[in-house]
Amino acid sequence: MAVAITRDPLDAFTGPRPANQKLIFTLYDSATTPDRYVVKVYESDDVLSVGTQIAKLYLTPNTNDRSHFDLSDIVSDRVSAPTATDGGDIVHGIETISDSPADGTGLKKYVVEPGTYTSGTETMDTAGRVTLYLLGGVEQVSAGLDPAFRRFYPTAATKNSFLTDREFDSKTTEIFMADEDEGVAALMNTNTIGAVTTLNKIRIQVLVDGSVDQDQTSVIGTVNNPISDNMHLIPIGPKNLAAYFGGLWRSDWDKVIIQGVESDGRTAVSKSLTIVRDCRPIKHDAVQLAWKNSVGGWDYLRFDGRPQKTVSTETKAYRQTLGNYDAAAYSYNTWDRERTPYHITGKESYNLTNRYFTASERDLLQYALRSKDVQYRVASGDWLPCTIQTSSYTIQPAASQLFEVSLTIELAQDIRC
Repeated sequence: MAVAITRDPLDAFTGPRPANQKLIFTLYDSATTPDRYVVKVYESDDVLSVGTQIAKLYLTPNTNDRSHFDLSDIVSDRVSAPTATDGGDIVHGIETISDSPADGTGLKKYVVEPGTYTSGTETMDTAGRVTLYLLGGVEQVSAGLDPAFRRFYPTAATKNSFLTDREFDSKTTEIFMADEDEGVAALMNTNTIGAVTTLNKIRIQVLVDGSVDQDQTSVIGTVNNPISDNMHLIPIGPKNLAAYFGGLWRSDWDKVIIQGVESDGRTAVSKSLTIVRDCRPIKHDAVQLAWKNSVGGWDYLRFDGRPQKTVSTETKAYRQTLGNYDAAAYSYNTWDRERTPYHITGKESYNLTNRYFTASERDLLQYALRSKDVQYRVASGDWLPCTIQTSSYTIQPAASQLFEVSLTIELAQDIRC
């Protein structure tokens, strides 16, 4: 028997999974012990192509003549939730159900090829290749080795399916959003990438006064290539949905229910997202917070407490000579400087508060603190990058099942002065 991959993440289950978790492979040659095991890693957005080689590793056999390696060390930062559309616009404003952008960052294929290196000769086993489909995000060590990601495969009405860290009950999860809020949800069609499903459409129902006013379905289908197109981005923000429905949108809407369904447009293959209208009156601008979550999508929270804005500066100065010593007569003006700044950089930060977070919204906030890519939007302004300065947050009960939460964010761009 030649070299073989005797253990890989597919031993537990097939289908896509987050890239930033333990992805352990074991190589073994039962015939002989090589000087080194060789691993080549390929990346592709084409199901029919091996792809481009992105890494080559030489591994020393252990005392049991085997080598183990973790693929996540190579690929963890190569996939993440899409940030921009194909047109270059920020993803949060998508107004139609769209495939993942052409940059392919949302979902990619990785091929691991085993080989050996002995006495100067390298031998690769192309027949022993193993293929994985990976997306952004992470599963925790506490979930064990090869934790199941099946809850996000749209194969039944009992599956979460939508790539969100929000907690679902038996049927849905509620998201409170105001009329001006933007947002998208990600959903994978796994039919050609390891998990058979009958997902064919996205169903969106708009409720007014408790009754269904609009009931529309959009075909998403199944694609082989590009692989990234198997991740679909669905508008969930009321501002996005108003554009999606056009003249059919009712300004007095109550709820919007979004669900993955089969080709009949009714049989569910996912739990649902229920967008609940947040119409509490406020006299100032609210702030929306968005971040790349732990399962390859985007999540959102709305802070409608008065945002306290702080601007601070950092200055570097130099001392210059007062007066003109080259002139026939020495003089200076009363307003001339001896200490002059040559570099001033400004920083902008906000203290965000919400006095009425639900328990699920409070729990969701922890994922924002962990995220590497957080953005914010004041009122109907542009989305801007930020860092969360609060490393932990304190929750004070405000009422039954309602919580007061505050944190500080800082614009992740220098303000030029």
